Amino acid sequence: MTSRVDPYFNIDDVHRDVVDKVFDENGLGGSVEERRAITGSWHRLDAWPDFATALRRLRRHRICVSFTILSLSLVVDVSRRNGIHLGRRDPVRDAARVMDALLWTCFNAPRGSTSL
Repeated sequence: MTSRVDPYFNIDDVHRDVVDKVFDENGLGGSVEERRAITGSWHRLDAWPDFATALRRLRRHRICVSFTILSLSLVVDVSRRNGIHLGRRDPVRDAARVMDALLWTCFNAPRGSTSL
């Protein structure tokens, strides 16, 4: 993944490429549907049982953000599955707002500043 030049890669594509490579290099066969099901399992992961509660408690006193290379659909799917609320009711809009705020902060912070 780190050798990819295209800045617009999607981690779901990377997952699919890796599954295809493992299956092909090991002669495992596997239909397109089977490979898609394996790749899609990333969207059905369970969070640690205490994570959602701990995050809610942290957010009462701190601003919590996540830096990730995961696709927005993966973050939203896993968050919904595990009752992790990203913001109010619109995760896409909330994620865009977080990114806007982070970009503004990065480009407008005083030189040498290390805090958000």
